[in-house]
Amino acid sequence: AVAFSSGPQLFTNVGGEMQLVARAGNPAPGAGEDVIFDQTLNNIFSFEMNSQGQIAFAARLSGPGIASGTQSLWLWDDGELTMIVRDGQVVDLDPDPDVELLRAVSLGAIRLGASGGQEGEPSWFNDRGELVFIMNTSDLAVRGGIFIAHVEGNPILSGDLNGDGVLDAFDVAPFELALADRTAFLAAYPGVDPDLVGDVNGDGVLDAFDVAAFEALLAEGGSVPEPGVATLLGLGWLSLMGRRR
Repeated sequence: AVAFSSGPQLFTNVGGEMQLVARAGNPAPGAGEDVIFDQTLNNIFSFEMNSQGQIAFAARLSGPGIASGTQSLWLWDDGELTMIVRDGQVVDLDPDPDVELLRAVSLGAIRLGASGGQEGEPSWFNDRGELVFIMNTSDLAVRGGIFIAHVEGNPILSGDLNGDGVLDAFDVAPFELALADRTAFLAAYPGVDPDLVGDVNGDGVLDAFDVAAFEALLAEGGSVPEPGVATLLGLGWLSLMGRRR
């Protein structure tokens, strides 16, 4: 769960321990020397959390060289705070790694929903660690678009339906149960998201189309997740999804 305390502060009790995520007036790590989270009331104004306990939030900044009202996007992951992007940052807007299109950007409407992702509502920050947001530029030829930041966090092992950290024959029965009776599966494996680990073919949901992919993955011995990383993937982390006008 995530909650605001009195005043512009953000806390989480992921893992059963109350932890401070961000507080107005505290240093904004990586945003520049003496740059802080702005102390304006309700400055830390929107956030979302995924099932991995990662929190994405938006906040305004203040400090030397920072324009009034500068917006920024942040990731909190297991006690570490990392800036994703802020107004005025120079970003390569071209998705082609061989083409460089550097522009200073401004963040568009930030629509994080102050949610823990349990209400069934659409989310801008999913369990795969993908955060969707809008960035614009002042260049009329390159107006910006919709972007996605890929965030590495806790490793996810596709097909591990019983949640024991290994893909093996013991996952077959839970996989079949998740397909046949979602309610019974969630009761038997309350800590496992079937659409996250069971979506082996990558279309966003566990269904009959995942059967062949699951069987193939099982025959290959499964995929081995890389160690979790509490950082982002770099300025190349941001890939353009919109159309340049």
